[in-house]
Amino acid sequence: DWAADRQRIEAVFAKLRGAKVPVWLVSFVEGTRLTAARLAQAREYAAAQARELPRHVLVPRAKGFVASVTGLAGHVVAVYDVTIGYVGGLPSLWQWAKGRMREVHLDVRRYPLAELPAAPEALAAWLAERFREKDARLERFYAGGSLA
Repeated sequence: DWAADRQRIEAVFAKLRGAKVPVWLVSFVEGTRLTAARLAQAREYAAAQARELPRHVLVPRAKGFVASVTGLAGHVVAVYDVTIGYVGGLPSLWQWAKGRMREVHLDVRRYPLAELPAAPEALAAWLAERFREKDARLERFYAGGSLA
């Protein structure tokens, strides 16, 4: 519930900045794990919003991301975008927990905060574009290529 969480999140970030606490924040902006059902829901949502239909990612939830980047501006220096390609396809939670996936490919990209848009709407659009790129990388990967 963003309305309930917003003030609390902003207060936490203010305390971290004020106390100069080193921060490494991991945020999964998809909000949940990818499943066939959730991908179908994401595709329905994207279609209703006249967005490109995702094939391998969910639609990112921008509010928390924007609040994190805005709240930690001047305190953290970069955003890292990590894309994971699973050889043999996306594992189930059970397969993942049991270690039944033997090979993954990672693509890590670093974006200095100073180069990101400052306006919340522009930052949300920036995030959406990263996910369009991520979806295209995964499409190439699962077609037999690489994440690069």
